[in-house]
Amino acid sequence: MNGAKKLVFVGGIIGIGHLLSLMLVPILQRFVDASVIANIAQIDASMVLVVSLLGFGITVTTTRDVATSKDWSLPAQEAFDARVALSFILFFVGVVGYSVDDNQILWLMLIASPLIALNLDFVLYGLGLPIKAALASFIRLSMPVLLYVGSVVVGYYSHIIYMICVLVFTFFASLFVLKSASYQPTFKLSLVSLKRYSESFFVGLGGFALSFQRFGILAFYAGVEDNTVYLFFSLKAYMAFVAIRRLFIQTFYKQLLNEVISKNINRLIFISAAIFFVFVYLFSQEMSELIFNQPDGGRFLILTALLILSGSLFSCSDAQLILMEGDRKYVFITVSAFLVFGISFAVFTTLDFETPLIASLILSEALLGVGYLIAIKKISVNERKNN
Repeated sequence: MNGAKKLVFVGGIIGIGHLLSLMLVPILQRFVDASVIANIAQIDASMVLVVSLLGFGITVTTTRDVATSKDWSLPAQEAFDARVALSFILFFVGVVGYSVDDNQILWLMLIASPLIALNLDFVLYGLGLPIKAALASFIRLSMPVLLYVGSVVVGYYSHIIYMICVLVFTFFASLFVLKSASYQPTFKLSLVSLKRYSESFFVGLGGFALSFQRFGILAFYAGVEDNTVYLFFSLKAYMAFVAIRRLFIQTFYKQLLNEVISKNINRLIFISAAIFFVFVYLFSQEMSELIFNQPDGGRFLILTALLILSGSLFSCSDAQLILMEGDRKYVFITVSAFLVFGISFAVFTTLDFETPLIASLILSEALLGVGYLIAIKKISVNERKNN
C-alpha cells in the first residue's frame, strides 16, 4: 500500500474512532444528567494523565529509537521495563490516595496503571505500521464507547461501567499491539529501569504539560463548571484533531526532515482547519442544535474550531524538532507555552471570561507552533554554519 492510500485508510479508521468518541457526549446528554457526563469526562481525562505519566518522554524517544535502530526490540524492552516499574509506584499512590481523598476516579485510574502500562502502541509507529496502530487505537478508544452507549440505552448509566469498559479494551488493545509487532516483552520489575525516564525527563515534562492542558485538566475541572458538557465535547474534538494531525506526522515520520514533504503536510492541515473554521462559524447554531439539542453551544463550537485552527500552525514542527535532537528547545518552548496557558487561564478566570479554558488553550497552542518553527530555523542555520 503506497503512502497516500495508507494515509487515507488509517485516517478513516482514526476518524471513525474519534467520531464515535465525540458522539458519546450528545448521546449521553439525551439520556443522563450533567453529573454523569462530568464523571465520564473525569475518567477520560484521568486516563490521559496516567498514559502521559507512563509515557513521560520515553514514548517520543522510543518511537524515534525504534525507527532508527537495527535492533528495535532493545529500546522497546527498555521502555516496557520502565513503564511497568513506574506503574507499580502509581498503583501504590492510587491506593493511598483512594483511602484519603474524595476524587475517587483519578485514584482508581492510578490503581489501574499496571494494566495501562502494557500498551506499547507507539512501537508500531516506530516500526512503520500505522494501520495496525490505528486499529489498536480504535479498539482502545471506540469500543468502550460503543459498549457503554449500549449499556445506557438499556438503562445502566453508572460511570463505573464506562471505566470498566475503558480498562478492558485497553488490555485487548495491548494484546493486539504485541501480536501485530510479533513482539513478546519479558516481564521483570526493577526500579533500576526507571533510569530510562531520567534520560528523557525534560521531554517527558513537556509532553505531560501538553497532555494536561489539552485534556487532563478535566480530571480536576469537570463538574466545577456549569459548561462541563460543552468543555468535554470541545476538548475531545481538539484531541481528535491532534490525533489526526499526529497521523500525518507518524505516517511520514522518517521523511519529515524533507522540507518539501513537511511543508506540504503543514499546508494541507492548515487549509483543512481553516475551511473547517469557516464552516463552523457560518453554521454554529445549526451544529449546536444537532449536537447538543439546543443552540446555546454555538459559541463553544466556534471557539473549538478556532482552537483547531490555532493548533494547525506548523503541524510537523514538534516532530521535526525531536528528529533534529532539539530536545532542550522542545522542552523550553513547551513549558513556556504551558506557563502562558496557566497565566492566561488565571487572568481570564479573574476577569470572569466565559470560556477561560479554551481561550487560554488557543493562545498556548499558537505559541507552540510558532516557537517550534523558530527553533527548527535556528538549528538549521547552525548546521549550515558548521558545515
